[in-house]
Amino acid sequence: MADTLMQETQLASGQNSISLQNLSQGIYLFVVQAGNSVIQNKVVVY
Repeated sequence: MADTLMQETQLASGQNSISLQNLSQGIYLFVVQAGNSVIQNKVVVY
């Protein structure tokens, strides 16, 4: 599933959490956009 959008969520300001329970094992890239700022990171599900 390379380059496939798995989930897109609109988050409220403050602290948020996203469940990873429905994801298969693998390495996922997540991107957080806030105004003009973008944060990218990877998460490993095993």
